[in-house]
Amino acid sequence: MPNLLIINPPDTPYNPKSFLIEPADIVTLVSCVRQRGFQADFLDMDAERLTVADLHACAYDFVLIVCDYHIPLHKNATLKTLFSIAGFYRQKKAFVCICGKQATFKPETFIFSDSPFACALLYEAEDTICQLMEGRQNVPGTAFLDTNRCIKTLPLQQRPDLTRFPLPDYRRIKLENYIDVRPLLSSRGCPNGCSFCHVPAFWGNWRAKTARQVVDEIERLVVNTHAQKIIFLDDNALASPSRMEEICRLILNKKINVTLGCLGRVGNFSRNLAQLMYKAGFRWIHFGAESGSDRLLHQIGKKQTAGQVAAAVSDARYAGFRVRTSWIIDLPDAAEEDLQQTFSLIKQTMPDEIRLHYLSVRLGTAISCQQKEAAASQYIHNNRPVNHFTRMNDTEITDSVQAFLKELQNIGYLVLNGIEDYQKYRHIDWNDKNLKIVSLCPLRYGIGWTK
Repeated sequence: MPNLLIINPPDTPYNPKSFLIEPADIVTLVSCVRQRGFQADFLDMDAERLTVADLHACAYDFVLIVCDYHIPLHKNATLKTLFSIAGFYRQKKAFVCICGKQATFKPETFIFSDSPFACALLYEAEDTICQLMEGRQNVPGTAFLDTNRCIKTLPLQQRPDLTRFPLPDYRRIKLENYIDVRPLLSSRGCPNGCSFCHVPAFWGNWRAKTARQVVDEIERLVVNTHAQKIIFLDDNALASPSRMEEICRLILNKKINVTLGCLGRVGNFSRNLAQLMYKAGFRWIHFGAESGSDRLLHQIGKKQTAGQVAAAVSDARYAGFRVRTSWIIDLPDAAEEDLQQTFSLIKQTMPDEIRLHYLSVRLGTAISCQQKEAAASQYIHNNRPVNHFTRMNDTEITDSVQAFLKELQNIGYLVLNGIEDYQKYRHIDWNDKNLKIVSLCPLRYGIGWTK
């Protein structure tokens, strides 16, 4: 029976442990492979601060390197490390694969003559890797080298049924390497089509586990890992409000005592839903607001207005939630007026946590198809502009942002300009429910989550 090693590669530089959360997407992969009867081990090189020199020559038949699958934290400089890891295991005679967004939308990055990668897994990898381990040929949803060319097989016939996935297997996951928030993935995909977002192209339309399965997973996390905080890392946990209502009622019926958070869309949120979620233990929500300009919101296909954003934040705050909102500063065609409308909406709503993004033109998005200029970066957490599609130049954008950050700082917000600031603020009490924070870098989960 062939065995498999699944690797979360080290970021370059490593991600600070002060915001590191276990990769629930890889835990899902490992669990699905084990469900099929294969031996599967997991190595988190980023959390364990490992380099290629630290790798051991264990006898694995297959190695799967996972980069930018569901949780996109790896920076551009990590690409070189991926090849070094693959080369190490290729020398040990392993069949080395890679999966994730770049492997899907641009497999030729990894599949070429003399590459250490034997195969790229396109889109969802749970079934594909198992078929390869079973020895099948021309497995749908793969790319490989043939006569010095990267060749794609037929696409996947259908998307995996998430209701058939096993409960995540946390055996041998070193939870001490991560923050005190356990992640949960209860759905994939999105029914919307925002032009900056890769989710519909990569994951397809929205699919979900049943409410009962989700609550069983929450209960298992509480019992087996002693979880006190759990976050739904779904791209849109509120895609079906009725499903969320059912989840909340089941939690209340089972009397599960845990603090919860989720990411959701303002159009799926209401005051009644907020109040039910609060009763069930939800204390935090993240809305992808994107812009305070209705013109830009319409242009990117967000299907929401600035007024709806303000109403959703108000409803969440009224129910007792701590609220995070995220915004894209330099959307295509953005002008200074649009930027000021965004800043005005932020000041009007005063979220507890504000995440400011610079646009990353992700492979698989409508914007990446529209723009002739190649994507400068696939990393979504750049703290400076990396694309040039606005009506402003980079200096005008960054000057406006820095002036706004100063304004927020003057009214009590903690400002994170980059991940190095986590070291500067290492003595901050992340459980402080009154902490206000604005960030240009990845922002940890679980800030101020209290019952």
